[in-house]
Amino acid sequence: MGSVAESSVPAAEPPESELDLPGPESTVATTPGASRKRRRNFGSSILGLLAKLWIPLTIVVVIAAGAVAVARLHGIFGSEIRPSYGNANPGGGAERATSSQLLRYEVFGPVGTVALISYFDGEGNVKSARGVSLPWSLEFPVTTAASIGSVAAQGDSDSIGCRITIDGVVKAEKISEQVSAFASCVLKAA
Repeated sequence: MGSVAESSVPAAEPPESELDLPGPESTVATTPGASRKRRRNFGSSILGLLAKLWIPLTIVVVIAAGAVAVARLHGIFGSEIRPSYGNANPGGGAERATSSQLLRYEVFGPVGTVALISYFDGEGNVKSARGVSLPWSLEFPVTTAASIGSVAAQGDSDSIGCRITIDGVVKAEKISEQVSAFASCVLKAA
């Protein structure tokens, strides 16, 4: 039984001081436990590094995933494509992006009605005309794609109407029938 006890005892590894000694008969290469120990040290150093850096690495991965998601959503919803309202000729020529259109305001009512009329002119400025006899109309060219048209009128009769046309096509019209009638027409884009 004594021999069984002796064989079950593992062989003692050489002390670390012997592993570090240089010499012709280095125990580092000949000792079987030394290479495993070095592998364990290498593996534990990587795990130690990951244990220290896992939070910053997780933050970097989350930020990268968020950036990819936002970029894809921008592409899906088309916010990357911006409309151009400037000159269609980037060379700096005098040509406009849209052709000129003829905008016409009309205010109508019973004959003899006198009205106060307010409207936007061709440059987008507010203008008004007082004491105008109906029917009344005003035409001017519109050259920008984002121009608006608006006309409002209040008369001294029980009926008044307004209309906005572009190149003869009615774009907005309203007729009001009430005491001291008021009507307004708005065209958001010509």
